[in-house]
Amino acid sequence: MRQVKNDLLRQFFEGLRFAPLAQKEKELSRAQSLLEIVEPDTEYPFEFVCFRIAGFRPRSEDSGHIIRGRDLIDALTVFIATVNRQTAPDISTRTEKVYTVRQLARRFNVSIKTIHRWRAKGLKGRLFVFDDGKRRLGFVASAVERFARENERLVERASGFRPLGDDERDRIIKRAVVLAQAGDKSRYAIIKLIAEETGRAVETIRSLLAAHDKTAKGQGTFRKSPGRLRSKDIKQICRLYSQGVSVAELMKKFDRSRSSIFRIVKKRRAAELLGRRITYVDSLEFQSDDAPQFILSDAGAVRSADTSNTEKGLLTREKETELFRRYNYLKFCACRLLDKVAGGHCHSRDLRRIEDYLARADQTKKVIIEANLRLVASIAGKHATTRQGFADLIGEGNISLMRAVEK
Repeated sequence: MRQVKNDLLRQFFEGLRFAPLAQKEKELSRAQSLLEIVEPDTEYPFEFVCFRIAGFRPRSEDSGHIIRGRDLIDALTVFIATVNRQTAPDISTRTEKVYTVRQLARRFNVSIKTIHRWRAKGLKGRLFVFDDGKRRLGFVASAVERFARENERLVERASGFRPLGDDERDRIIKRAVVLAQAGDKSRYAIIKLIAEETGRAVETIRSLLAAHDKTAKGQGTFRKSPGRLRSKDIKQICRLYSQGVSVAELMKKFDRSRSSIFRIVKKRRAAELLGRRITYVDSLEFQSDDAPQFILSDAGAVRSADTSNTEKGLLTREKETELFRRYNYLKFCACRLLDKVAGGHCHSRDLRRIEDYLARADQTKKVIIEANLRLVASIAGKHATTRQGFADLIGEGNISLMRAVEK
């Protein structure tokens, strides 16, 4: 097994080697979820990586390190493969039957490819050590029965599979051509719709149309795929979208479907949010059911009410406490939603809420800083001997003030 290239990540993962089996399995699941959202060209704080996988913060001297996305992908891939092998239990320790992929395919009268498609739909499997001492993918009987019970129609349809006849092939191809020429659906949406209409598996329809397009003398069912987007194209799409360029223009410029544009933007937004280092001072008040009403009830009045006070240089202890509580609670709410995103539940509405929480937190921080600028100027005036010295002290004081608010 090859080693992790990044020195800091290698030391971190080596430190997890001696964790109990149950803890290793938790870390394996977290690493798999993290790998799904990491982008190669995005940078991530080591503190974020450490907490997402192991559940604890790193030492202070390591917390400031930044990890490149491609290094993180490499390290996670090695770690997942290693832990998968280390935690593979012997089937002799199992009290219920464990199926191999081939055995499960024979039981349901389906292909091995179908079993792997079922895994993507929720069929739980893992590595086991079988009687011959080799590690193979296996499925415990209880997990198989649960999947079959929860996906009864899917299993019955796959088990009752019948070969495609020539007439049915022609009907599927003609239907795909009509839908593709309409131009309002993506390739996947067309394949999925035809699969639902015919009762066939999505993979069956995809394979049929792919084979047809490969051998067609004229133009195939779908136009040729534009290929994978380069990293700089993805960045440009996100930048133009944020500047207000319409989705229709982006579709035309980059030769992508509407759903692809939205998916690219959403994934990029999620990666940028996950890459931010967000710290807050926790409080038991934040866990209360009425915390949003109690802490954020007058959030709309923050700017108007408190800005008028800052003009007079006034900020009572009670008001300052209230602002700090709101500031930390908003970041707490953002981090709680970020945990969902890191776990693979990435929805646009959650990203909008996270961005809103962080924007409101920044506004609250601005109010706190502005309210204390007069105090900074007063202290600088007492210690400065020249005009230049006064300006330098003001600058240093403002930086210290911003750092103090962050803490």
